Amino acid sequence: MERVLAPSPPPWRPPAVLYDLEPKSTQGDALLYVFQPADDNRKGEVVIELDFSTRLRGKRITSNAVRTAGYVEPRNLRDRRYALLDGGVENE
Repeated sequence: MERVLAPSPPPWRPPAVLYDLEPKSTQGDALLYVFQPADDNRKGEVVIELDFSTRLRGKRITSNAVRTAGYVEPRNLRDRRYALLDGGVENE
């Protein structure tokens, strides 16, 4: 019987995950991981570009890459350009 290792659950689950329907700062598809900073009414966001392609030491590589991070007003995350995949972006 072959033993298969299951991936361990992530140590942290973001309160919301959004899909950017109209990425402006990336080459292609992007996910936004949204979190609540401790001392701020704004939301924190980390933008992950999916299938980011670049050259490294003369070879083309493709991976998921963190493209940008920062703070954003919660109302901006409710824009129609974002599709909510998990969680919610309401102010807590």
